[in-house]
Amino acid sequence: MDTALQERLHLALLAQRRAFEAERMPTYEVRRDRLERLLKMTRQHGDALAAAMAQDFGHRARQESLLADVFTVESGARHAIKHLRGWMKARRVATPLHFPPEHKARVQVIVANVVSAFSQRVEAATWMSPATKTMALAKLRSLYFGVGYPERWQDHSSLVVDPADALGNLRRIAQRNYGQAVARLGQPADSAEWCIAPQWPGAVLMFHQNAYNFAAALLQAPKFDPLASDAANYGAIGAIVGHELSHFVDTLGADYDASGNKVRWWTAADLAGYEAATAPLVRQYSNYSIPSGEHLDGKLMLVENVADLAGLGAAYDAYRRALGDQIDKESVRRQDREFFLGYARAWRSRYTEDGLRKQAATDHAPERFRIATVARWSPTVWE
Repeated sequence: MDTALQERLHLALLAQRRAFEAERMPTYEVRRDRLERLLKMTRQHGDALAAAMAQDFGHRARQESLLADVFTVESGARHAIKHLRGWMKARRVATPLHFPPEHKARVQVIVANVVSAFSQRVEAATWMSPATKTMALAKLRSLYFGVGYPERWQDHSSLVVDPADALGNLRRIAQRNYGQAVARLGQPADSAEWCIAPQWPGAVLMFHQNAYNFAAALLQAPKFDPLASDAANYGAIGAIVGHELSHFVDTLGADYDASGNKVRWWTAADLAGYEAATAPLVRQYSNYSIPSGEHLDGKLMLVENVADLAGLGAAYDAYRRALGDQIDKESVRRQDREFFLGYARAWRSRYTEDGLRKQAATDHAPERFRIATVARWSPTVWE
């Protein structure tokens, strides 16, 4: 293969990647132009293009979308399909390249510290009965919090992929998934088994596994910034971790025990104590309104709003303990400021008027209210 040609194609793909980074939502005309250029390269240099793709694993999901369009409009692209399977396997190598082990380890330290701080807050809760606290702490101890990508990758070596049989490929994938699901019947839940891909920008909470998956694609600024201070990252990803921990022991997680079994472990007295303690928060959110006049539903949003406060509180505790015995008050104040700014930046957003109205009707309050409320409930903000 002409290495010079392969390098030129690799540079062309890199240019496409940078274009996506510069323009998150390209127009139809821009997308069509890029597809036409990729299509031309595919027609002329199918094999070389596929090999070049194997060098560039960044923004995999976006490139797959482009490839799907190219393959749909041009059957000649089959010359490149035969290389895709190897390219997919390369995610095991690609993911650590774009979310390296040191980043994973750094987030894992934050997770461990926030879990520890959250556990101490559970122990101090006055409205929880001793038995309920015991179960909550057991769930936190056994919780698997996956960061970035799985420690154990799935083996796809037995999956047959035929470039000339798209329907057969789908059937074989479905059969494989079904076989794996059947094999899990009667077996203990594997908390470390991931249900999302690292390149998918999202996260998933799984009560039946007592597990949480936080994909590498979401662990980028402003959620996690490897160039930011520890204080800022505790305020950003640390508070998000704490928020999700709250769901494992709140009214949502109260229906699943530490082994993932569907068992209600809160008592009626626990629920009554919880409702009494959170009543002021319900009233506060119900007093908020958006510019069009609609008020938020504080009761509907309660679980998420409590998780915001509990999560940020645990993250702040963890961050302060990580500082150790620092006595420079000005340095601590500066880092406190970075912590709260990290939280605010992680949740900043922009809505259209219609989008804001729709968001205000869900169980997740618009971010502007969540940020402002946390600030009002956190005395340190005003110091």
